[in-house]
Amino acid sequence: WLVGWDPPPIPEPGQHGNRRADGQPGEWAFGSQSTFILPNPLFDEVLHPTLAPFIYMADRWTPDDLYSMGTYVWLPLWIDPKNASRVRVEWHDSWRLDN
Repeated sequence: WLVGWDPPPIPEPGQHGNRRADGQPGEWAFGSQSTFILPNPLFDEVLHPTLAPFIYMADRWTPDDLYSMGTYVWLPLWIDPKNASRVRVEWHDSWRLDN
């Protein structure tokens, strides 16, 4: 049994900014399993404070087809500076590091 196929939500569904809207993939972690959290190289607290400081990097596999090709998910990720246990990942159909 591989738990990555049904990973726990990251972050928990229902938190502001993390709610799965109609048409979004997956109920759990946007249908993906996290692989890495990467610092956004374009983030700067002074010059670009609205950019996401981190990138949620994940992959997505089809459990019913062990030989299927995986796809990747990269989404903006914020960590609350006052409470690091509060994480926000926002779904975007398309996303760039600089917006």
